[in-house]
Amino acid sequence: LDTKVAPSEGSGRLHVIPLQYADAEAMAKTLQAITGGGASSTRTGSTRGFPSFGDQQAVFQNEIKVAPDKATQSIVVTASPQDFLTVKKVVEQLDLPRDQVFIEAMILEMRLGSNNARGTSFVSARNGVALPSAGLTSLLAGNPLGIGGFALGFKSGAEQPINVTGADGSTSSVKVNSLNGLLTLITANSDSNVVATPQIIALDNEEATFEISEEIKLPTLNTANNGITSTSFTPEKAQTLLKVTPQINKASNFVKLSIDQKLENFDDSNVPAQLVGQTKGKNIRSTQTKVIVQNEDTVVLSGLMRDDVRESENKVPVLGDIPVLGWLFKNTKTEKVKTNLLVFITPRIIKQYDSIRKVLDRKLEEREEFIRENLGARDPNGKIITKMKKELPELTVIEPLPRKEVKESSNHFHSPSSQDSRDAGDDQYY
Repeated sequence: LDTKVAPSEGSGRLHVIPLQYADAEAMAKTLQAITGGGASSTRTGSTRGFPSFGDQQAVFQNEIKVAPDKATQSIVVTASPQDFLTVKKVVEQLDLPRDQVFIEAMILEMRLGSNNARGTSFVSARNGVALPSAGLTSLLAGNPLGIGGFALGFKSGAEQPINVTGADGSTSSVKVNSLNGLLTLITANSDSNVVATPQIIALDNEEATFEISEEIKLPTLNTANNGITSTSFTPEKAQTLLKVTPQINKASNFVKLSIDQKLENFDDSNVPAQLVGQTKGKNIRSTQTKVIVQNEDTVVLSGLMRDDVRESENKVPVLGDIPVLGWLFKNTKTEKVKTNLLVFITPRIIKQYDSIRKVLDRKLEEREEFIRENLGARDPNGKIITKMKKELPELTVIEPLPRKEVKESSNHFHSPSSQDSRDAGDDQYY
């Protein structure tokens, strides 16, 4: 028994482990769950929050306490040297860089209209390009999932034929091979409104939120006990909200997406006629779902329909007000517009140290292409972007930072010259 114990097996019980990637508080909760190491924990027959293996001594020899230090992103462990080695191995396996997911989304409204016009119009329709009547527009606004699965097949790279009706009634086939190509076709050949095109990077298993809001003040009529009325204004907000939580299946390269989407907008469609211009109504359309999609493939959500009925009257002043004969100088129009909300979402897995640069390069190429097609000129900031790209590191050759071996803190708080603080066996991982 009278044997000198090596410093690595000494009585030091207080250890500090700085974390590189994990959150200190989350890591402490995990360790407390498997060790029962709370601030006032005591050792009992089994480990609290951890499956019982019979005798707890098979896992840990003595009492273990774990506490987080949020300021330094570290965890403080009180344990015997042997138990600390076990805890340290667990930390090393959990404190790893997590994959990320680059999420591209487009929130789009497609409109289909039917109208019933009466009266006389002295203006004839102009010859020109007609919007698709029964081709792309009705197909997307009605049932986008009935297009042969094109919205879920861009990953394969195969071109998808889309039928578009021309001005003369003839039908032509247009081929698209990407989501961007499809959406370009939609905006060019249909009555559509791009509500938002959010692009965001989210950590694996972490929620990403994109929000645009519009706030107006709506009048509220207040009546006091004495009968006197007053008007106050209440702020009301309309949100375009998209929440996405990706979960990467590392075995199959699929991504599970938890999607929470909500679109609110103000309009007068559900406001009584006598109050039009004085207040606003609000439409709310929302979707909550979970889907599994292959990496870089696209999923489309739709079916959130809304019907708007609009009535309008055009007339010649004075003449249009003559009873009966006035119909020769005016016309009324009743239009029913059906609006379908579509949400396109494309996840792209970003592996650490090799894919972020690819995403950056692709977005810069899309920017250059947009400027070239819409402005017919070169990017005015092309030289700056080229210089920036040259100064960027090659992420494909960057390795994860190795854990640095430094001296381990001891609960005895010896001076730096003490033997056990200099001994290599008393190291700690940062």
